[in-house]
Amino acid sequence: GRLLTIGLTCERTAPNSCSEGQQIKVTLKITASGPLPKFYVRAADQLPRWLKAVGDLPPLVIQLLPGESSIVQYDLQTAKRGVYLLNAATITTTDPLGFYSFKRAVPCSTELVIYPKVLQVREVFSRGAGAWGREYQDEGRTHGNGLDFYGVREYRQGDELRRVHWRTT
Repeated sequence: GRLLTIGLTCERTAPNSCSEGQQIKVTLKITASGPLPKFYVRAADQLPRWLKAVGDLPPLVIQLLPGESSIVQYDLQTAKRGVYLLNAATITTTDPLGFYSFKRAVPCSTELVIYPKVLQVREVFSRGAGAWGREYQDEGRTHGNGLDFYGVREYRQGDELRRVHWRTT
């Protein structure tokens, strides 16, 4: 059974990038090389923490003759943005009677970039302040204590009494 894991290669096909929370299709192509046929082969990816395979176990390839290939597809759910490296796929074979299973990591490296989720901007913000009859003011240039009211909080030791909004408190 252990000899069945030797001579198996794997190629991964997946999109290079996607958005956070999106499902993508990943394809693993298993190729048998060598003189012996391979029986009961299953391939699965070793996934990072924030990537999850959706659905059941990958399908079982019953038989691969020398030089023959088989394709395994699965859906991948992305949970968190970042750059992930999918290093190796785990290929599992069993002996003809199914008593023992043997695993081997097959290198097939793919980089996946997950971007933040894209949100729609409301039309009010895209038109700017001039659409509401106000002039545009660069708030980055304002300094000092303004007269704008931002909210109420508890009094803290050292606060200026002139900064207390008496009507609200």
